[in-house]
Amino acid sequence: MTTPVIIVPGILGTRLVNSTGRSIWDPDEGWTFDNGRGLLQLRDMRNAARPNPRAKPAVERLLRHRGVVNGGNLVWDRGYGNLVTALSGPRFAATCGGRVKLYCAGYDWRQSNIDSARRLRLVVERALRETGARRVVLVAHSMGGLVSRLFCRFSRIGGRPGSDVVARLILLGSPVHGASKAYRVLRQSLVEADSSELLSDIQLDETTEGAVGAFAGRALASLARRIPSAYELLPTRAFCSANPGWLQFDHRRAGLTNAADPARVYRNRVTGIDGDPALLRMRDGLDRGLGSYVPAQSVVLYSSQLPTETHFRIDRSGNLRRHGSAVANRGDGTVPVFSGSAAASRTSSLVREDLRSVDHGGLANSPAAIARIQHYLAALCRPAAAPEVSRAIGF
Repeated sequence: MTTPVIIVPGILGTRLVNSTGRSIWDPDEGWTFDNGRGLLQLRDMRNAARPNPRAKPAVERLLRHRGVVNGGNLVWDRGYGNLVTALSGPRFAATCGGRVKLYCAGYDWRQSNIDSARRLRLVVERALRETGARRVVLVAHSMGGLVSRLFCRFSRIGGRPGSDVVARLILLGSPVHGASKAYRVLRQSLVEADSSELLSDIQLDETTEGAVGAFAGRALASLARRIPSAYELLPTRAFCSANPGWLQFDHRRAGLTNAADPARVYRNRVTGIDGDPALLRMRDGLDRGLGSYVPAQSVVLYSSQLPTETHFRIDRSGNLRRHGSAVANRGDGTVPVFSGSAAASRTSSLVREDLRSVDHGGLANSPAAIARIQHYLAALCRPAAAPEVSRAIGF
């Protein structure tokens, strides 16, 4: 039986075209936020967008040759090219006895992840229909993990819950409990950050990193505040409750005792976000409905050894600044350890592996992560051949 494997990219990881087929987001063709191409169209949520079905000619030939479905959806050179190539290659096919068929589930990463989960359902239905399998494997990077968790929790296919049609969910640096960086981005940039430095970071490190870090800077905060997905990456109730010191501020001025209740923090006159109230309400509902849910059959791959924005303080002038020790501010450079490791999840059967120093943007293409993904896929195809899993690996 063929096992359908579906790659679910993170934010910024899908190449987008508008209703006329014109490209509005494509880092593979030089589209970045710092040169302004497509920014106005991206900001206008009335402009419908869909994944770009076409890749570059050389990539297109490879995808057709290897039978990859919708591979042109994904950002390739600076996103998911290595992962797609590895999982569709002849060597890995031989390891799995030719029992894997690869699909790519791109989506309009600006919209709510609830809508993206509905689109993922269509890809899952197609994969089940074409392969005759009863279950799929989801490989989800960054915000793609939120899309996949929503699918597992709320979707139904043929009367079966979404979680029942997923044999394995592999999360790569997914902000299960949100990311503090999203709060900084939606509030606008840190006051000590130089704008040219931020734009350089965007261009070199975060164009397709699958997290809201690429929206850093005042010129781009206006985009983040218009798109539902950015709000849905804010630190969750579980994160704030477990880390009430993640945000320091004048409690008397704010009328808050701590930052443990995100719904109040994000609306407060001192600590709040000057964003869309409707999108904040949507975020609150998603947080209450999904919570820390992670399917029992999940593998959580995360990094813990890189400096990561985790703690902030609001000074007397209302400016946001970094705060906390180097030990506290750890993760994969974007997603804190607590969130990336799904620390608040009560699912006892979760498998967690610490990839240590693999950065967030490079997770999907890193040899370390790809090797572990291949391990778990091989284990599904040939259970008897799978070696014992190590829970923490240093690369």
